[in-house]
Amino acid sequence: GMSSVKQSHRGILFMLLAVSCFAVVNGIAKWLDHIPVHELVFFRSLVSLGYCLWFVRKHKLDPRGNNRKWLILRGLFGLVALMLFFSTIKHMPLATATVIQYLSPLFTIYLASKWNNQSVRPIHYLYFLLAFSGILLIRGWDDQIDTFWLIAGVLASFFAGLAYNAIIKAKGTDHPMIIVMYFPLVSLPVTG
Repeated sequence: GMSSVKQSHRGILFMLLAVSCFAVVNGIAKWLDHIPVHELVFFRSLVSLGYCLWFVRKHKLDPRGNNRKWLILRGLFGLVALMLFFSTIKHMPLATATVIQYLSPLFTIYLASKWNNQSVRPIHYLYFLLAFSGILLIRGWDDQIDTFWLIAGVLASFFAGLAYNAIIKAKGTDHPMIIVMYFPLVSLPVTG
């Protein structure tokens, strides 16, 4: 009915807002390329943790969470992914680093088929191959891309896929804000 159409439009609006926010954050990270990556991640995590703690306190959630193994893994995988991604932003053109980062859904789907019993049809492997071919084409066209940073970008996408699958493991047992909060809980001590 009409309410489902409103919900759909609201969801699309939130997705556009999220993409816009990520674009701004990535642009700022590129602009701040004179600041070490671990400091960028530290301050990003500090802001995230502040908001998460406020939300957790307001809604009286248990900040420890339930599925601690997957929450901690989510934090670790997310930390590695973000460190690598911010590093690629520093050493590659922003558009190229972002395109490479968008391989993460492919890794997410593949890993979900292994960890979360999601089915992957054979045609999906063709799509995976095409996506990787696109990255190789970008490498061939853009001589500013060092192979080391290309591999770092692909690894950032892989670790993002691992983090998303850890989120899938924890989403049935923990509040979404607790899942979000475990990223800064893990990254602040490491980057601090």
